[in-house]
Amino acid sequence: MFFDSKAKLAMLILGAVIVAGCLGGQPTIISGNGLEITNFTASQAQVYSGSKTQVSLGIENQGQQIVTVGNGGILLIGADDWTPGNIVRKFDKNLRPADPLRNIPADMQIETWTLTGPTLPRGQSRIYTLTGRVYYDYVTTAFGQIIVYPQSEATAAQNRGETLEKSSWSVTNGPVSMAVTVAPDPVVVSGPGETFTLQITFTNTEKGVVYRYNNVTGINADGTDTSKFSIPEDALNDIIVGLTGFGTDLVIIDPTCYENVEIVGNTASIICDVNVTSGVNVKKPFSVGVNASYGYYIDQQLSLTALGK
Repeated sequence: MFFDSKAKLAMLILGAVIVAGCLGGQPTIISGNGLEITNFTASQAQVYSGSKTQVSLGIENQGQQIVTVGNGGILLIGADDWTPGNIVRKFDKNLRPADPLRNIPADMQIETWTLTGPTLPRGQSRIYTLTGRVYYDYVTTAFGQIIVYPQSEATAAQNRGETLEKSSWSVTNGPVSMAVTVAPDPVVVSGPGETFTLQITFTNTEKGVVYRYNNVTGINADGTDTSKFSIPEDALNDIIVGLTGFGTDLVIIDPTCYENVEIVGNTASIICDVNVTSGVNVKKPFSVGVNASYGYYIDQQLSLTALGK
């Protein structure tokens, strides 16, 4: 199926966001962003046995999509010896991106853990490396127009020395970026039944890990069991791709071309052949969309020194 509920949502959101990139006739590649860890600090970096320190982790939605509550969480790793309280936290609310047009800042959330230093013999010390990890689901969306010319109009324009209009794309910010190209561009057809190629390249532009959308397990309300807070190994690196605007005049010849997308070495590409099924008598733009749904996690580290007394 070429049009699902997530695709509809992504296209609606796209109309309300600031466009991150738009280049006619060129692949559109933008830098990342999504949820970012803005700080990961401790009130005391050196802690005596039995004393306390507060560890704080702040996150902010620096992307262009809403991160919804329930589809992610915040995990503190490496503090087992420190007698922590809850080490897994859920999002307090939906985290919305900034709205520059209305001067509304991005949503933030700050989590704090109170840790008690482990028992060590007097005069001994130990360095602990803690990791703050944030899991969330995200959608990167591209919306574009594919320009199709009839052969007669394209030839006449070229004979007049005119430049043919090429496809254009707009892409939202996200930790996985998209580059979309059409070949040939523009598409020139002599009649119905001719084909062109759609290529989409996905790039992990941040330093996090991609996993299949809605596949974090064990986000418990009490947040006490980290062994249940994980991602199935077979879900790592997977992206779910949805296409809109195809199915009538533009038909994907083999719908499996965009299934099972897996990021390997930070990039993945899909190539789909598209059939122009209708006759085109004058230059015609076809509005299409691509949405990439995925989970993502990011880490930041912090060192604490435990001192015996």
